[in-house]
This record gives sequence, C-alpha cells and structure tokens, in this order.
Amino acid sequence: MSVSDDIGFFVLPCFQTLLNQQWLYAASVVPAYIILLISLALAFRMAGGSVARVKSCLSCSSLSRTGEESNNPAVVAAPVPPASH
Repeated sequence: MSVSDDIGFFVLPCFQTLLNQQWLYAASVVPAYIILLISLALAFRMAGGSVARVKSCLSCSSLSRTGEESNNPAVVAAPVPPASH
C-alpha cells in the first residue's frame, strides 16, 4: 500500500458525494463506510494484525507469539500490589 492508495481512499468518497446529484444520502454514506472498512482492514493487516489476535482480544484470552493460548496467569493479568496500611 502506497501513499497514492491512501490518497485514493480519501478522495474517492469525497468525489462520490459531489457526483450525487439527487441528494440521496444513503447513496453516498453506505459506499463511504464500505471504503472505510476496506481501508481499516488493509491498515490492520499492514500493522501486523491477525484474525487470531482479534478473536483473542474479543474472548479475553491470551495468545503467545506462536498463536497458542497461554496458561501463564501473569500474561492474562498484571499482579496486584499488596495493600499498605
């Protein structure tokens, strides 16, 4: 993905709204959100994201770097310091 792709994802919805002569908002908003979701998915993959990490985040479980579930409780939650009196 290059800078020209980023500019294209920005400019396409802008020009699409200008071409909407009948002022049908759904005809502009729905495709703009589709373009937003596509660019979100591309950015997520380029940043190194994976479906396994998203599932892990949504299910509140922890994955190791290999994608296997971790049984280490220290990985799931940080230790709580003892209360001072």
